[in-house]
Amino acid sequence: MKFGAIPLDEADGAILAHSIRLTGGALKKGRVLDADDVAALRAAGQVTVVAVRLEQSDLDENEAARRIAEACAGAHATVDSPFTGRCNIRAASAGVLVVERARVDALNAVDEAVTFATIAPFEAVAPGQLIATVKIITFGLASETVERCVAAEGAGVVGVAPYRAMRTGLIQTRLPGTKESVLDKTVETTRARLGGLGLAGDSP
Repeated sequence: MKFGAIPLDEADGAILAHSIRLTGGALKKGRVLDADDVAALRAAGQVTVVAVRLEQSDLDENEAARRIAEACAGAHATVDSPFTGRCNIRAASAGVLVVERARVDALNAVDEAVTFATIAPFEAVAPGQLIATVKIITFGLASETVERCVAAEGAGVVGVAPYRAMRTGLIQTRLPGTKESVLDKTVETTRARLGGLGLAGDSP
């Protein structure tokens, strides 16, 4: 990856390192410049632009994040589409988060351009909940570094241990003066909590 001031004549296809305000709009940081962008910069009086050029062996930030996230996602975990160098991992089922801490540390020690974070181990999670994220700090990453990240932690460093499917029941004691609405509310609340865990309750 090459970073620095690039003449506009060579800027087509480069990745913009800083946002630039132009008349009628702005070019955002991380944008891959095209011919129209270069023309707009030239019209604004720019001669050079601070940008990044990826080398042949580099992966762009999104592809690098995706590959590492897919390697990290274990059982009952899904990977989102990457964006701005970030790729999130989510729970695919209700259960308890399982994290292999030593392998997370090993991945984070590979290169300062790569960060991997999870929520707390053994936390109860629901389907679709964010459980981990990979973030690439730079605009690109050497493919060799991506492979080192994958090798450092292996497959499935974070996943979900699903709850076992069981039927449950609720026993309530009725006392003199107990309102029926209180009992009904308890049933409703308990059923909702069990449903969030993917468990079924006996009908009253």
